[in-house]
Amino acid sequence: MINLLPQTAQAENARDYARRRRTVAFFLSAGLGVAATVLFVPILIAARSEQASLEESLALTRERIKNGEAAGVAEQVRKLNGLLASVPGTALSETKTPALFLEHLRERVPSGIELTHVDYDRGKELAGQAKITVEGIAATRESVLAFAKALGGDSLFSNVDSPISNLVHPAKISFVITAHISVAP
Repeated sequence: MINLLPQTAQAENARDYARRRRTVAFFLSAGLGVAATVLFVPILIAARSEQASLEESLALTRERIKNGEAAGVAEQVRKLNGLLASVPGTALSETKTPALFLEHLRERVPSGIELTHVDYDRGKELAGQAKITVEGIAATRESVLAFAKALGGDSLFSNVDSPISNLVHPAKISFVITAHISVAP
């Protein structure tokens, strides 16, 4: 398209066009700013009231702790857990934790065995199974066999595996024993 206006009129049209663009951009950004403010203010007010409520709750909790009420509740919970654990058939009486397995493992270590590493693998724990791997140094072959037999005789451990490589050397044996454990109650 050919513009037949004089050059001064063309320049004036270009200035008017630029001024209109700036005006539209200004009002558009001002409108977005107002809309954002209108939408943000209720969120800010709700957050401030929630913060005030939480601070008040925290102050009340701190006051109760100072008065010793929380210690009493914690002691009651411990007593109830102890009573529930002594009742057969409850979840607390049948909870099998890694600490329980480690305690049973420690009780079955015969003389002449020194444990160097214990690995508890929860890989299949969702299916109710976990794996424990025990590494150590044994004074004799007999102590490795006795340890494997003691683990096999424990009802917590199953599929106790002591590879034949554990019996290659006659003394100062570096051994690895794996066992599966049922973590389901």
